[in-house]
Amino acid sequence: MGVEDSLRSWGATLLILPATIRVSTVEDLSILRKEEGREAAAMGVEDSLRSWGATLLILPGVLCGQWAVWYPERSVCAVRGSSVVFNCSYDYPNTFTQYREYKLKVTTVMWCYNDEDCIPGPNTVIYIYHSGHGPVRFNYWGRVEYLGDKQKTCTVKIKEIRTSDQGTYRFRFETNDPKGKWAGDPGVSLSVTEFKVWRSPSGETAAVREGDSVTLTCDTVSCSPAQTQLTWFKNDQPLPHTQTAANTLHFNPVSSGHSGLYSCAPRDTAGSRSPPFPLDVQYAPRSTSVSISPSGEIAEGSSVTLTCSSSANPPVKNYSWFKGNRNFVLQEKSKLLSFLKISPDDSGQYFCVTNNSLGEKQSAPIQLDVKYAPRSTSVSISPSGEIAEGSSVTLTCSSSANPPVKNYSWFKINGTGPLYKGPNYTIINISSADSGQYYCEAQNEIGSNRSAAGTVDVLSKSSLSLVPALAGAFAVVMVVGAAVAVICIWRRKKRLPAEEGVMTDGRQGCSRAPGHQTAEEENMYSNIEGLPVTGREQARGTAVQQSEVSYATVQFRPRTAQEPEGRDLTAGDLVIYSSVTQGSIS
Repeated sequence: MGVEDSLRSWGATLLILPATIRVSTVEDLSILRKEEGREAAAMGVEDSLRSWGATLLILPGVLCGQWAVWYPERSVCAVRGSSVVFNCSYDYPNTFTQYREYKLKVTTVMWCYNDEDCIPGPNTVIYIYHSGHGPVRFNYWGRVEYLGDKQKTCTVKIKEIRTSDQGTYRFRFETNDPKGKWAGDPGVSLSVTEFKVWRSPSGETAAVREGDSVTLTCDTVSCSPAQTQLTWFKNDQPLPHTQTAANTLHFNPVSSGHSGLYSCAPRDTAGSRSPPFPLDVQYAPRSTSVSISPSGEIAEGSSVTLTCSSSANPPVKNYSWFKGNRNFVLQEKSKLLSFLKISPDDSGQYFCVTNNSLGEKQSAPIQLDVKYAPRSTSVSISPSGEIAEGSSVTLTCSSSANPPVKNYSWFKINGTGPLYKGPNYTIINISSADSGQYYCEAQNEIGSNRSAAGTVDVLSKSSLSLVPALAGAFAVVMVVGAAVAVICIWRRKKRLPAEEGVMTDGRQGCSRAPGHQTAEEENMYSNIEGLPVTGREQARGTAVQQSEVSYATVQFRPRTAQEPEGRDLTAGDLVIYSSVTQGSIS
């Protein structure tokens, strides 16, 4: 009973359990030893308990009505940006005596930061919360919410945790008893951490190749917070179906669509999101295409630019331009192919090829169609050459144009107005009046062009009748000349002496010594005479200026038996070898 009375005198209650005695005291044993006049008594109590073979456990507040503060969690880990709650409860005696007994009431509660006694010194602010409107640290303004009361609960909540919030927090309360003040020790230790995302397999850079397998993991750097439900974000947007306890994202295979900035955060605490982690998925060029500027029709002489576009990661390193095929490179490096003054020769199919370190991609060809006015306009005549009166003639107009020629117009020099509309101009039953020079004009939406003149030469029927006669006369002259030459050569070979090859007697050959030919000999080979035209021939047609021609008559007089083989011929022996007669119209 002496031990129990001693404990009551200190404001404690004795509880004796088998092999254990638990004591709830106003202060722990170390504090009791510091109080004046009580150290010996405390030692006496402790020694008495030991003499009973019991163990003394001094646990503040185990029994009601004593000075005490409890912190269920002495160490708390919170993620930067999240909220943290320090659970807390406290106790105190029901009454106190000062001349008489008074009911004990709590008047002020407070939480302090990094201070053992929770009592501010000069010019220092240690409170994060003070119910009596005491000074509060400015960096906690608006972030602390007291969830307790002035009875038994002292729980507090701190919002939007910052790295600077890391430290030790203690609760202190004051009562209407001037000596009734209490600070709970050792307090709650807060560690602040943050989530971080990393990739596996790891690499020197955030770049991965399309088609690989990639895993992103979200975890804290140091301590593990109580929160386990996570939300993943991509480019600041929450990913659906990721609010789970799993802290990983798997991409197998990874594609270019997975590229972006990834972060994670505890569920419903977006403020504690991790720093963004870049996932860079690289791939060869794709979707390569060519566009034309300006769009629409392209007129000759205008300025035109072709642009090569492509999606690639890393970006396209080189652009190559081709026309028609890949046999010849038009241009490299630049994504632009420009024509300052485009011409029809530039028309054709163009395409580009893009490449980077992972591969290349060729675009589909695009048609560059340069529009221009008609050019190289010309006229062709069928049939060619001289044209007989009464026949048909077709004149054709040809021209190069884009768009094609829309209108063809025919003109005759010194004529009036267009003769015809169309590419082919046909004259049926042509007459000499149609002779002349003709040209055409080709026209499209861009402009027009005129051809050089083509000549149409129509021959009349009377002119055409002279053609056979003249041709026949020329043929007769040629035949007669050839015949005379043959006969002369034959006779000379027959008469000439073997050693000289020339007749000495001018009467026995076709040749004589120079200067001995007679007039008869000179005229013996041919005799061309005009013959009179009979009435029958005249009746065959007055329109024919020259009618029939007796082209040639060559006669030889037969040799008689009395004439020796080697007899010399005389002038009388010679006959007319040829006679060309031509009748005249009377």
